[in-house]
Amino acid sequence: MTLLTDLSTLLELENTEQVTTFRFECDDLLMWPYIRFTLFDALIRDQLATQSVSTSEIKTKKSPGQILRFVTDSITQSPYTLNQKSPALFFCAPKKLMQKPEGYYDRIIDPLAHKIPGSFCMERPTELHYFKPRAFQNISYWGLPFLVQKTRVSLKQLSKKDLTHIENLLHFIKNHPVSSGLKTATLTLIKNKLIHISAGLSFEKKLFETLLKRTKPELIFFEDGMYGMQSHLIKWAKDHRIVTCEPQHGLISPTHPAYTVSAYLGQSAQYKQQCPDYFLSYGEAWTNGLNLPIPAYPIGNPFRAIQLQDLKTEQQPKTSQTILLCSGGMQPDLIRDFGLKLVDYAAQRNATIIVRPHPVEYSEAEKRYGELLSKPGVSLCREANLYKRLASTDMLIGDASTVLYEAIGIVPNIHVLNNPLSQSYLWPHREAFSWITTPDDLDSDTPKTQHTLNPEEFWATDWETRFEDFLKKTLKQGY
Repeated sequence: MTLLTDLSTLLELENTEQVTTFRFECDDLLMWPYIRFTLFDALIRDQLATQSVSTSEIKTKKSPGQILRFVTDSITQSPYTLNQKSPALFFCAPKKLMQKPEGYYDRIIDPLAHKIPGSFCMERPTELHYFKPRAFQNISYWGLPFLVQKTRVSLKQLSKKDLTHIENLLHFIKNHPVSSGLKTATLTLIKNKLIHISAGLSFEKKLFETLLKRTKPELIFFEDGMYGMQSHLIKWAKDHRIVTCEPQHGLISPTHPAYTVSAYLGQSAQYKQQCPDYFLSYGEAWTNGLNLPIPAYPIGNPFRAIQLQDLKTEQQPKTSQTILLCSGGMQPDLIRDFGLKLVDYAAQRNATIIVRPHPVEYSEAEKRYGELLSKPGVSLCREANLYKRLASTDMLIGDASTVLYEAIGIVPNIHVLNNPLSQSYLWPHREAFSWITTPDDLDSDTPKTQHTLNPEEFWATDWETRFEDFLKKTLKQGY
């Protein structure tokens, strides 16, 4: 099995001043932050011989009415309609929303936003769609930049200087020893991504400046901030001396390309200007071994703490008749194929299989796992409360997923599907898990783990106090 225990070899690609020479005409913004995750993710998958998967691979054709509704919402609930001061803004990734009785709930942003009265969430669109109703009420839609991008690209209203820099960047990638074998499809994806960003930057800057003028925030949260796609917004916020931060949203490790950068980039003031000021981690263990270019501030996992507190008010029946098959979102084929093999194992033991998709898969789950869900004794988990489900589960099976860590101390039997990507992402803690290849491995007498993990190292306690301390540190007007 080919494993990747660190990114040092791959990161040589960006360990040079040359990556900071490719820039957009607008504000001299670096291009590299926008493409580095896509680039390194592809290189990692090529090295591990695992197939790349797009969370938007199953797309639903939109009707004219749906398109009109999207355009209308993008205009009528745009930042141009805001006209009140707000201490904090949140830019959220809507694919991670989950359904609750009171509306769609963002497990990352909503607990934090509720702690800051008067805050607003900027929702980015997903496939010409906004999620309604939202549990958090102060919502504005960030769809106008998307519409401007599409229009200007279709009309070929593009900066010639940007196009030249994009071609130079692609030439650099294709001719570097680390990335010379990169697939054409990845290079095309990178090129198209940069072209669309270039097309929308000037308009998005005007929109963002209007938002800041109307709301006057002191603090802005960017979900997925280190992935780079919002790096222009981060820089513009910093230009106004607004504190920026990213709350942790899931599994990270030294082999996660968004959170480990080269030695050169880690010291580059230009690059760090397009990174958040702080990374709000779940706990100290997550950032050990990373070359993260920004300081980490452990606040805990608010959603986890709230859900566990709710469990104390009711008794959860523990049963050995339920197997929870959990997806990390990156390897749906692996989950589906193992699940199909697991059906006979479960039937022989009078057990049921519950498939829990990753939050980014919610809208696609029934299509993505349709073959598995058609089998007897298999159902889809629709509960917003993950921990309620974990508390009634005897066996958890998953791949590279944060749920594996969330289940520690709750589920007695935790197993990881043994493949290169899971091994590489979980490398620092691999000995704490039971690794399986087939359902027969579940009955093996071989010792399952070599040591245990301390939950408090991963989930800092008393998140409310920790978050309040962070706010007191960053908000000029006090908290």
